[in-house]
Amino acid sequence: MKTARPTHDQIAQRAHSIWRDWNCPPGRDEEIWLAAERQLSLGKSGATSDPAPRSPNGPVTQADRIQAETAAESAVEYLISPAVSEAEAVKAALQNKPPGG
Repeated sequence: MKTARPTHDQIAQRAHSIWRDWNCPPGRDEEIWLAAERQLSLGKSGATSDPAPRSPNGPVTQADRIQAETAAESAVEYLISPAVSEAEAVKAALQNKPPGG
């Protein structure tokens, strides 16, 4: 029996979980994405059994974790649709003239 292909959003959510399970490693986006895709294709949705491969540069520093977390947050924010379109925001800003002007 063939399962349905996971959606982009499902893979993204699973990849984020794996990234956190692996202690937020920087620069491993493609590897984590492929692991998420593989797990979902095989029907696995729980905690990853794939161990986080060791970093060739040694332990992950606090600065690396902060950088990776910031990058992940930026990626999530990029995918969020704005509540108001850019054109509507510009129009509203142009209508709000400063007092006395």
